[in-house]
Amino acid sequence: MRIHIIGLNEPNLCQLAVTLSQSGYEVSGSDTAFSPSNSAMLEKVNILPEQVGWFVERMIEPLNAVLLAGHILADNPELSQAQEMGLDIYSIPEFLYLLTQHKTRVLITGCAETQFLSGLLRHVLAYWEKEVDFYVNDAQTGFNTLHLTKINDFIIIDSGVLRSTNTHWHLADLRIYPNITLLCGDFEQEEQPSIPDVEAQHLLQEFLKTVVPGGSITYNADNPSLSQTLLSLEAPVRKFPYHRPKSSWSGTTKLIETPEGWMPLSVSEDYQLQHIEGVRWICQQIGVDATDFYEALASF
Repeated sequence: MRIHIIGLNEPNLCQLAVTLSQSGYEVSGSDTAFSPSNSAMLEKVNILPEQVGWFVERMIEPLNAVLLAGHILADNPELSQAQEMGLDIYSIPEFLYLLTQHKTRVLITGCAETQFLSGLLRHVLAYWEKEVDFYVNDAQTGFNTLHLTKINDFIIIDSGVLRSTNTHWHLADLRIYPNITLLCGDFEQEEQPSIPDVEAQHLLQEFLKTVVPGGSITYNADNPSLSQTLLSLEAPVRKFPYHRPKSSWSGTTKLIETPEGWMPLSVSEDYQLQHIEGVRWICQQIGVDATDFYEALASF
């Protein structure tokens, strides 16, 4: 499969290009400039173009797909050439779906702390030696990391909050079509929290349409608006509500109540405790039962 990337210097696309090349895909790309770090990454896998700029002659068939960076303008010559050739043109989310159509897509979205949740989920699965693919965001660096194999059945996808800004995926492009979803439901209303966030509700409704029929939505039932929306949802999906677990302190150690009794934790922040049970539900759907989840949680 041959892929060309327009806007290759975009960090996430640069990392994706390297991963695809290492996975056996033939990858090329263009941009008007390359950062030193991106140049080094691309040069190691022989993807760094010899010249910067846009060159329509790089759009040579056979070309199976074109990936488009978010900042590319409509009059870009390579984009125009791709359209004229009738090539399939994808955003990162759309292409990620194309690559994972035969995997079970586990999407974590809806709050600002998805990196913690995806990290906990991956820790539990690794603890029980369940290998999965993943596409997760590093909030500190702003980079996304893709681990993609041809053999793993599951892929964990961390998409962050549901917003239509330049720093987060717009749901018009978020066509991941998840099979299993953890919907945290912290739809932030920073300036006027007493006024319903119409845009957030619209984005939520649009997102719910993308969940695969027969799939599942595990959601934060402590969020009244989200809970009401999910309870009224008429769609062929399973719905699993979760609540913040009961907690207390023993000296300086945080404890949560589990079916096995009170359990000490190494995490204590409110947002971390809020969604631990949501991760437990996701683990059960992947094949890790509650008892095993809590055992792995103790070492997190």
